[in-house]
Amino acid sequence: MEKNEAKQATGGAAENFVDLLNIETVLVEDKRVVVRMKTVKPLLQPLGFLHGGATLSLLETAASVGAAHSSDFDEKPFGVHVDIHHRHSGLLGDIITGTAVLEHDPSLAPQKPDRRTQLWKVTACNQDGVLISEGHVEVRIVRAL
Repeated sequence: MEKNEAKQATGGAAENFVDLLNIETVLVEDKRVVVRMKTVKPLLQPLGFLHGGATLSLLETAASVGAAHSSDFDEKPFGVHVDIHHRHSGLLGDIITGTAVLEHDPSLAPQKPDRRTQLWKVTACNQDGVLISEGHVEVRIVRAL
């Protein structure tokens, strides 16, 4: 089901948090994911700049999409730790692109076969390439019960 179809099926309401923020997945590779969202009024903080929580959500989404892509059908990814530094402010109308690059994945020698933890380096830039935020997202991948 496409995003617009999902919104129509729910009476125009977002079906999930990613839809609510209008996050679009642009690219999914084995060790790299690119997502983006447009800065719209509901994503601004009271002073008129992009809310840091929206940027953080964009970046955690990128890492989670990457973790899901590298997971088996019976595994589920969960963000467990986020460390983000905000460098510049996003403005109304900006297109923010979030990129996640896999830095560490112990899947080749897992210590615990029912779970593993990946570390993703994440960055968010505006349409002019200005760095908005950067940091790391730790994602735990667990076997479904």
